[in-house]
Amino acid sequence: VWILLQFWAPARQANRTNLERVKLLLSGTLYAGAALTAFVGLELVPASTFVVLFFTYPAMVAVMSVFLGRRLTSVAWISLVLTLIGVALTVPDFSLGGNVVGIMLAFLNAFIVAVYFLIAERILKGHAISGSAYIITGTFLVLLLLLPFQGLRVPPNLLTLVYLVALSTVSTVLPIFTMNLGIKLVGPAPASIVSAIEPLLSMMVALIFLGEIILPVQWLGAAAIVAGVIILQAVPTRKRAAPAQE
Repeated sequence: VWILLQFWAPARQANRTNLERVKLLLSGTLYAGAALTAFVGLELVPASTFVVLFFTYPAMVAVMSVFLGRRLTSVAWISLVLTLIGVALTVPDFSLGGNVVGIMLAFLNAFIVAVYFLIAERILKGHAISGSAYIITGTFLVLLLLLPFQGLRVPPNLLTLVYLVALSTVSTVLPIFTMNLGIKLVGPAPASIVSAIEPLLSMMVALIFLGEIILPVQWLGAAAIVAGVIILQAVPTRKRAAPAQE
């Protein structure tokens, strides 16, 4: 990542103060915390339950944004409600029964991500690309500190190594960059609402590549998510982008 940035945005790296770099590195602890709570939580509760509870974070971002003095339009609130309903419908086997600790970890994961969305906008300061590199580095350093307690496992074969590399790049590093760019361009609340399209994309991948059967109620949920995102995008860009420039 850092090698690529030397060719991509070297000037933006040089413009940051040491304090700004430290803040970005420390924000990586939030991402590490989100990853850890997700991994542990998914071992305690079904994935369907975890997904629905986790995707309460757009609502958390919206509520916290209001407390921070940001005004959300009625269209944004309607979009939020539609996407939350859609997420719940795409996971029809959702159940709150089970491990209480796992449920609490799912909500904690959502809260950490919500806080990250709000903080990222302020500390990136218009430089989402270079800032993301610092955040990824901070996350790596936190996880590195856990090695003495968890140990290091070597992949048993080449295929597993390929999967791990794909998981770390396509499913981790790339989403961090694109998510931060989204937060920079439209603000934390709209970005978090749009990100709720993830369960829909997961459903489509399962349909296309895994041959899973999609129930009618799941298609209804997918339609609600798409409708919520479309409604949100119908808001004039200038109105949605204004909070991100404060």
